[in-house]
Amino acid sequence: MLINDSVGADRVVARPEITSLAGMAGARIAVERSAVGSLVLYKLLEAAGLGADRVEVLDLPPDRQLAAWRRGEIEAAVTYEPTASQLMREGAHSLYDSSRFPDMILDVLAVRRDRLRGRSDTLESLVAAHFRGLAHLRVSREDAMRRIAAWRGLSFDEVRASYAGMELPGVVGNRRYFGPGGRLLGAAGALNEVMVASGLLAAPDRLEDLMEARYLPRGPVS
Repeated sequence: MLINDSVGADRVVARPEITSLAGMAGARIAVERSAVGSLVLYKLLEAAGLGADRVEVLDLPPDRQLAAWRRGEIEAAVTYEPTASQLMREGAHSLYDSSRFPDMILDVLAVRRDRLRGRSDTLESLVAAHFRGLAHLRVSREDAMRRIAAWRGLSFDEVRASYAGMELPGVVGNRRYFGPGGRLLGAAGALNEVMVASGLLAAPDRLEDLMEARYLPRGPVS
């Protein structure tokens, strides 16, 4: 199942004195050296026309970035909510985000192949529950966002802004992503290249048998 497509939710925030991408030269950037963090950093440097040797990368996941910012240890961070809003409360501003390269950062439900046998009903129920929650978000948006805000420790406006940076495909949208020539395989191919270039993969993956759409609901979810 495809949960969401980041179209602005993953971002680079920077101190006020850094007003352009070129201004990132020499900056200390907090990045979680995962596939997503490496991808955003790769695209940032590409857009800024900077080589990796022109910045200092600190391996810091989002839950450690706010403290590093307050100690003055970083000038920028590759991050996402709720840390992005927390840093912006401290004076950071958004300099670059995933709206510049849609269909590349996708949150998915992934399950080990050796755990699939005998669990079809469980997986179908899990996937259907997601789409029921998504339907509530669409029909009763304010109620859903207030619940999410309380859970994540954010204001209602911050939650609303964070969801503005995500595309949340329903069942029909999921089938389009999974279909022949769909965007999911294209995103996997692009990420494959970045992970090899970043040293996260020793060799490109063959991307065989990567997707299985049979757990998606066959009809309306209620």
